Amino acid sequence: MAPSEKTLELVTVMCESMLVGVYAVLTALVIWLLSTKHRTMPTMHKMLFGASIIMFFISVAHLALVMAQLASSKLSKQNAQGRIILSAFQFMIGDLVLIWRVWVVWGRNYWVAAPPLAIMIVAASLTFNLASHKQFTTFFTVAPSALVVANTTICTLLIAGKIWYARYQLRSTGGGVIYAGGAFNGTVVLFIETGALYATVQIISLVLDHVKSEGIHVLLDLEMPLIGILPTLIIVFVHFQLIGATGPKTVPTSRMQFEDSNQVNLDTFTSSMTARGEMDRDAKSSGHSKYGLSTA
Repeated sequence: MAPSEKTLELVTVMCESMLVGVYAVLTALVIWLLSTKHRTMPTMHKMLFGASIIMFFISVAHLALVMAQLASSKLSKQNAQGRIILSAFQFMIGDLVLIWRVWVVWGRNYWVAAPPLAIMIVAASLTFNLASHKQFTTFFTVAPSALVVANTTICTLLIAGKIWYARYQLRSTGGGVIYAGGAFNGTVVLFIETGALYATVQIISLVLDHVKSEGIHVLLDLEMPLIGILPTLIIVFVHFQLIGATGPKTVPTSRMQFEDSNQVNLDTFTSSMTARGEMDRDAKSSGHSKYGLSTA
């Protein structure tokens, strides 16, 4: 027997509250970083951390509206419109973080980042248009949701493709690959960095809506804190230098050295990869065919 509507609403509030609690801990870390590292922190990181804090308050406001609706005996049009508007802003900021990551990984190439940005603007416009309708029966419409899923998938493929291609180049030029961590850790980090988890959640919501599952209402509300948590993890990982330059490293001199991760500039992922590739080719052309290993 399918659970009642009231039961689903209670499950939604409980699960969303747990995720907002997790997000609160992450936000506390972000605020601590801003207060203690603001003098040495890059301006871009400050802006991204600020966006993360805004997304947290949007999640809290959305949870408050969900709880208000649960306490009410009838569906409130203003409450529903408010949740749609909040979700639009949340999706926009979350997508902007992914688009920024695409821009960085692709060597600050604006042409690569332009299509996802255009899709994001169209999807947001359609969502705001939905909120302005006088009558509606569902939060989930095919056009804006499909565009959001498509945009997240495109960003995920662009980030993952560039990273995998860079690793392939290093494997080809360096004769081997040195990973800055275990295979499991590398997979988890890559899964977060590329936004694959973000895209997976959105695809599941699209499938649930297609099959007319009651679970769609639960997942849509859970997406609000998730949309904030996952991009925030990307920002925190970048700040602590856990992604961007954690891939394979090769130095083509008379010996191969392992670089200290603290000396790596994470915002120059692509340029550093290209520079290493060029150095490898120069080393090969000058007759360096043998490499030793030493730890720096």
